[in-house]
Amino acid sequence: MVFHDLAPVVAVPVGIGHPFPGEMLKEMVHHEFQTVPAPLPEVGPEVEGDGGGGQSQLVEPQGGVDHVQLGPVLDGIDHRSLLPQVLQLPLLIFGHGRLADEPLEQPAKKKPGPLRKRLPVRILRQRELAAIARSYQTLLDSLEPVFHHKKSLTCKQDLRRGSRVAGRGSVANGRGKTKFFFWRSALALKRFTQGDPAVLAELIVHNFAIIRDLQVDFEPGLNVLTGETGAGKSILVGAVNLILGSRASQEMIRSGAEEATVEALFVFHDSPVLQERYRSLGLAPGEECVIRRVVSRTGRNRVFIDGQLVTLQQLQAFAEGLLSISGQHEHQLLLNPEVHLDLLDDFGKLGPHVTDVAEAFDRWTRTRDQWMRLRRHREELARQRDFLRFQLNELESASLKPAEDEKLQAEEKVLRHAETLYEAAKRAQRLLYSDQGAVLERLDQVGKDLAVLASIDPRQKTLAEHLDQATIHLEELHHALQEYAGSIAFDPHRLAEIQDRLALIQRLAKKYGPTVDHMLEKLEELRTALADEEEQEFREEALQKEMETLRSTYLSRARALSEERRRAASALSEAVRSVLASLDLPRARFDVRFDEERENLETVTDAAFTRKGVDRVEFLLSANPGEDLKPLARVASGGELSRILLALKSLLSLQGEAETLIFDEVDTGIGGRTAELVGRQLQQLARRHQVICITHLPQIACYGAHHYKVAKHTSGDETHTLITRLDGGERVEELARMLGGVSISEKTRAHAREWLEKAQRATCGEASS
Repeated sequence: MVFHDLAPVVAVPVGIGHPFPGEMLKEMVHHEFQTVPAPLPEVGPEVEGDGGGGQSQLVEPQGGVDHVQLGPVLDGIDHRSLLPQVLQLPLLIFGHGRLADEPLEQPAKKKPGPLRKRLPVRILRQRELAAIARSYQTLLDSLEPVFHHKKSLTCKQDLRRGSRVAGRGSVANGRGKTKFFFWRSALALKRFTQGDPAVLAELIVHNFAIIRDLQVDFEPGLNVLTGETGAGKSILVGAVNLILGSRASQEMIRSGAEEATVEALFVFHDSPVLQERYRSLGLAPGEECVIRRVVSRTGRNRVFIDGQLVTLQQLQAFAEGLLSISGQHEHQLLLNPEVHLDLLDDFGKLGPHVTDVAEAFDRWTRTRDQWMRLRRHREELARQRDFLRFQLNELESASLKPAEDEKLQAEEKVLRHAETLYEAAKRAQRLLYSDQGAVLERLDQVGKDLAVLASIDPRQKTLAEHLDQATIHLEELHHALQEYAGSIAFDPHRLAEIQDRLALIQRLAKKYGPTVDHMLEKLEELRTALADEEEQEFREEALQKEMETLRSTYLSRARALSEERRRAASALSEAVRSVLASLDLPRARFDVRFDEERENLETVTDAAFTRKGVDRVEFLLSANPGEDLKPLARVASGGELSRILLALKSLLSLQGEAETLIFDEVDTGIGGRTAELVGRQLQQLARRHQVICITHLPQIACYGAHHYKVAKHTSGDETHTLITRLDGGERVEELARMLGGVSISEKTRAHAREWLEKAQRATCGEASS
């Protein structure tokens, strides 16, 4: 374990016997090797590079810097004594070509950039990864009680089994190699897991739209994303929507790529709902969740939750409520009164009441539909009763028998051709036996010739035996023809009787079916229909009573829901007015209007019944003194709609389960003082939730606790999106750009610096209050 004196101090745990890139270490330790005190207790055996006495010495090998061995080893260390340092510091694994947490910058004299981009990648084989994992296992287990977190460091399980972790790079699947792995900052995970709400901790996007390869770590509090129009800020929101289960298309895939991948890491704190969702998927509940979605040009759409393949429907059910996203044009939805009722119910936390009403409505409508079908059938049956009885009598009087038509048709054919059949049978008889030169007579002569053959050549005796058998068969045929000819009857009366019967069957077939069997089925249907008429009338009366009972239940629940809505509407109106006052609409009035025609439920027709009850509401606004309250669609400007949306989202966030709120350009139609007030409102909202806000206004961006710049970079024929986390002077430059455009003066920078300081003072003041 080695500590060096950079600020902040960095702890570098290293596995047993694994080399550490010397050039990387050289730049970390003030760009030259030196002996660094390591505040550790006495440890076990010394290893190469250990100066003893708790000192870890970094030695540059002869022949130039290549790799150095670090120690002491983790085994045998009292790991709990390391916790004060570990909880403050990023944990880094070197030798993989990747730094964990935030990338280390190059020296100031060079162009700033992540150190990892300049380092050669050392490829670790699977057995080396396994050794590193074993070395870290004890330390990781010791951290768990402090983190209150079973998976205290991201990727702990993944590193042990050599699978992909939350980061970019090659994959070690047990058959190949891996280029790098990294661990999330212990401090970041501690911050996410000790009592803070669930958050979107990390988003990784690959080949999505114009994003080639992007990773961003979000923090609790207010995260602001800024950048030029078209840089790809809203594309990130689209990527998050994919994680929530929105529809995917091949157009989302970056040009030239075969598939797009979006991966999100969520960190939770004590969420029974999500634990139950985990169990429904057959997964062990945890406090971290990695959702990954892959969209392919072949049309294959794969979804993974913690590495397990799931369906899109399972993803949608699992991810429900993880995030609340307000898109670029969502404020336009406020112009549609249809959504106002849902917003009111969300504010009043009336979900259980709405569910009860919906269940009552469904039971009532099912019973009503069944009653109406039965009633229509009985009325139709009553209108056709005489006709049905006529059909029944007609079929019953025919006395049909199964397959009767087939038997009669065969008999009619024989009677109609009786003379032809008789003549053919008699002629065959004569040819076999009685005519001169008949077949049997000639066979007798053949027998004599075969006897001569057998007397001379005994081997031909079997020929005579074959002839004897043939003669027997022909004699039997002669007798059969004689009997058949004698059985043929010439009965014109029977023929006429059969033909009349077949004519009747043919007439019935035109009405009731092509065969006698179909007619018999129709006969049974008629008997059943006429016999069930009284029973159907009884069932109709029973269903009508049940329907009336269910209707009363529905009205009772709808009335209770309506009363709750009116109480919620009063509270919502007052709350929205209060928030609007803080958003530079001090004298605005906001109200919720109910449809008066539906107030008296006793006079409301069934046509007004819905799964959401009988209420119809609409939001009204008066933005200025002296103006009447009017529907939003008639009076609200774009800026007013944006502020109303923010007010509603702020209030709904107190009631909803989503702990992460995403606002895509909530600043539409506002500016100046109003924008600053919106920034303050977002900052206040971020005290209770993780907020991710895309904005074009510096007045809002300066209130962000964490600032990210999204930029579009073009290289040759390719365009891709980059995201950079800004701190200190970088934030000043970005705010100045937002203020002054292309040309940035010192005065603009000073103005940006002033805004940042003002926002920080406001934030500190609110926190202290």
